[in-house]
Amino acid sequence: MFGTSSMKIVFGKDRAVSPIIATILLVAITVTLVSTAYTLISGYIPTPSAPTPTANLSIVNLTHDSAGKINGTYGVSLSSVNGNISLDSVVIVIIMQNGSIIEQNLGSVLRAGESQLESNTLSINMTGNEPYLSSATEIVVSLDISPDYISYIALKDLITGGTIASAAVT
Repeated sequence: MFGTSSMKIVFGKDRAVSPIIATILLVAITVTLVSTAYTLISGYIPTPSAPTPTANLSIVNLTHDSAGKINGTYGVSLSSVNGNISLDSVVIVIIMQNGSIIEQNLGSVLRAGESQLESNTLSINMTGNEPYLSSATEIVVSLDISPDYISYIALKDLITGGTIASAAVT
């Protein structure tokens, strides 16, 4: 027969990991699993974007001077601009009556002072609160070709992709 003392010795040597080490291992495994799950899932969760800044845009059609001659000039003024909008993140979109679309970054217009675009001879001059779009910003768009007229002008925000302001030429 087997003695109980020999059984106690066999089971006495087979000890488990200490409770402190077991707790540390469980916490480490949990942190690893949670961080892996977060990394995998975070790519599918969209981040909210900032709202598109807004402004009011008015266009003055100056295409006929006092002598009745067509000079193709339009004055664009802004009001109620909310926030500081960098000109580098603003594109002016000009739609001609023939359907052609011209886009120009206002930051490059500011640096160049004047910009010649595509096949049209178009100049854009700006004055105002440089280098930000503000209510003091005045834009003069001049066409050297006639009888092409501008039918629509919009300011687009490159950061949000939204329209800051737009107006049809009347």
